[in-house]
Amino acid sequence: MFIFYLIYLNFIYSLLSKGLGERVRALLPIEKAVDAWSCTKTPPDCARYCHLGLILNPEKAFEVLDKGPETIAEGDNEFRKFWGDKAQLRRFQDGSITESVVWAATSDNLWKRRLVVRSIVTHLLQHHFQLENTDFEYIAGELDISYRLTPIFRTDKMPEKYKVDQDVDAEDTSLNVIRCFDDLARKLHALNELPLEIVSIAGISPVFRYSEPVPILPQARMIGEQMYTMQVQRGVIQLGNIILKSFFFCYITLILFIFTYFST
Repeated sequence: MFIFYLIYLNFIYSLLSKGLGERVRALLPIEKAVDAWSCTKTPPDCARYCHLGLILNPEKAFEVLDKGPETIAEGDNEFRKFWGDKAQLRRFQDGSITESVVWAATSDNLWKRRLVVRSIVTHLLQHHFQLENTDFEYIAGELDISYRLTPIFRTDKMPEKYKVDQDVDAEDTSLNVIRCFDDLARKLHALNELPLEIVSIAGISPVFRYSEPVPILPQARMIGEQMYTMQVQRGVIQLGNIILKSFFFCYITLILFIFTYFST
């Protein structure tokens, strides 16, 4: 039994090493501790499961494209055989036509693109071993779940111009807020009729440091003359190198803010 386990482990190791390539720095078998047993009893089945640990290469792990040989080059059949129906013929901007595998779209959320390695491992095990999802487990992405938008907040009820994905997380919404803040800063810098020159504009809330664990959503509303919101972000404006003014802004849409200024 143990001999078959080693053969199986070696085959999986070779398969995943080839498929993951530079995305991983190391692929390590994890041994399971086995307690001592009596000679009169059946030994425990220590070779029933295969455990592997991955050390990812942060510079390569999240690449969403694997390019194979060109159509006229040797090895294209081997590339298609290895990747199965995932391999497709694609034309690139430089004019080259190659067999390629795409693991995520550029429009996908960041947490999905971080799970490229899981997608590769899952596909290889299913393609080469005809395994089902219930036959193996890849442990990753548990932390992202805690930052994701709770199902209690229904995005399908939001107006179309405020639309966000139901599976959006705090990282994606933080990027939206930062982009909108940068757009606002450019518009404020372009104001020439102010008595004092705007020297700098900086955000000081956690969202601007990518450390906000709660998704920032377009929830602010004007009701009459009052503004209502559950999430308020803070920034600082420096005027003429001698005056500091701070302000709050409420995230209404990806490009629309309502501001209240006050002197510090």
